[in-house]
Amino acid sequence: MGENFLLGAAQGEYFDYSVSRFVGSDLHFKGGYVQAGYILTGEKRKYLQHDAAFGGVHPSNPFFWDVAGGIGAWEIAARYSYMDLNDNLVFGGKQNNVTVGLNWYLNDNMRVMFNWIHGTIAKSNLPSQDLGAKWDAYAMRTQWAF
Repeated sequence: MGENFLLGAAQGEYFDYSVSRFVGSDLHFKGGYVQAGYILTGEKRKYLQHDAAFGGVHPSNPFFWDVAGGIGAWEIAARYSYMDLNDNLVFGGKQNNVTVGLNWYLNDNMRVMFNWIHGTIAKSNLPSQDLGAKWDAYAMRTQWAF
């Protein structure tokens, strides 16, 4: 049986949360997301049949501090998410956000992640006064796998 590999990936989910209340009608809040990623340096994720999942990224040219070191593996990713917290007489607002990410896999055990998130919140109170907001967040994380 041949091996399966993945260079890029896309995924999405839809949510419909139902809240039962003792008084009044039940509430439904909806949302979801779509996301995609692509490995720029050509590495591929191997499909692990026993886990029914794709494995991690193993850089072809791992990064090292010396002159002979490679560039590691680079991946770009994007995500759009949406949540509607309005139903009946509950006005929780609607939120949209877009995330753009860059992942740097230095070697088999270390990854550095950079994200920019742009979000908007549309919310008003009963007199229709705008209580919404727009925001941007920048994040950098590191991950060590043992």
